[in-house]
Amino acid sequence: MSIQTPQAPGWGPPPDPQPPKPQLPTPMHNGFGTAAFILGIAAIFTVAFPILALPAGITGLVLGIMGYRRTQRGQADNGKLAMVGTIVSAVATGTATIIVVVAGAILIGAGVGDQTSSSAPAVTALPASAFPSTASPSPTDPPATASAFNPQPSDITVAVKIVDKSNFGDAGSVITYEPDPTLDSSAFDPNVTYQVTYEVRGGSDGLESHSFTVAGDSYTYDQEVTQTGSTSQRLTARVTSVDAIS
Repeated sequence: MSIQTPQAPGWGPPPDPQPPKPQLPTPMHNGFGTAAFILGIAAIFTVAFPILALPAGITGLVLGIMGYRRTQRGQADNGKLAMVGTIVSAVATGTATIIVVVAGAILIGAGVGDQTSSSAPAVTALPASAFPSTASPSPTDPPATASAFNPQPSDITVAVKIVDKSNFGDAGSVITYEPDPTLDSSAFDPNVTYQVTYEVRGGSDGLESHSFTVAGDSYTYDQEVTQTGSTSQRLTARVTSVDAIS
């Protein structure tokens, strides 16, 4: 005969343990680093306009530092992007600040220069007659008179004087010649040396130009050599200019 032990009311087998709840990943807050990068790029592109670059650069610099600190605390995972945004924002801010300082210095300097020039007393130039003359009197120079001698090409004629002539039949002649001038002495100053330029026609080479000098009653010239196309060809000369050289 078995004896059953009565159980207290409410007793029973222990309940099954509950499974652990899964751990949710901590959300990353990357907004500051991303915003810093975007603002830094915008500041770089507008650095020539400090009124736009300075606000963007300063804001990007602050957000970049905050974003980088979040990565240090494990609240963000874009540390490199935040660092780049911080550096770019700092460079843009510094460059825009330098531009503002330089432009301000130029404007201030220009304003000071204008003020100095406007405040300078006006100087009125006085005519030379207002000052007494200190120059010592000089003897009266005689009035200049025009020279009475003014030779023209028409005041001198030149003939061709044949010094030597070698004939070669149908091949023509080789002629050595010199000028033979005749001048109007009243047109030439005997104390001045003149250069007379003349042209010789009749040679195979066409027009030849030579010159000689006249000083008082003397002439200085060179003998010239030319070739003609025939033995009967004559040489003629004509004066083209007369110039005083001393």
